[in-house]
Amino acid sequence: MLMGSREPPGEDGSPPADLEPIEDPEGYRTLVVGPRVYPYMVVDRETGRVWVYRAGEAVEVEDVDVDWVVSVIRRSSNKWGGESVLKLLAVLLAVGYEDVEKVIERVLRGVSNGSPPPGAVALAATEIEAGVHPSNALRSLGVVRG
Repeated sequence: MLMGSREPPGEDGSPPADLEPIEDPEGYRTLVVGPRVYPYMVVDRETGRVWVYRAGEAVEVEDVDVDWVVSVIRRSSNKWGGESVLKLLAVLLAVGYEDVEKVIERVLRGVSNGSPPPGAVALAATEIEAGVHPSNALRSLGVVRG
């Protein structure tokens, strides 16, 4: 689930109290991805800071790399379902994550049992950056069902 607030997160990365479920992250400063149990992420879009909660403790993530993102997606996809994985991609785009194409490629490899079709990654990234919801962009490529 993607939750949002127009308020900033707490100094320790704790989510604001006024979170509400959202479909489109635009206009929300704080984004929370995932259920209220481990693992979930809190993102401050204004500062670009990201926290991951492990065993109830906030850990700030300073160097978010592709392997870390893919590991979160793999862990969370079993617990949250595919739709939430796609929302995680939307959050990464919202905070200006630069390696989204690499993440999309790795995710598509996982869901399509092989390499994604030629041009699929660039097309999905372009559509998502243009405002198409990640699930719709990936479904239109025929590699994500549901």
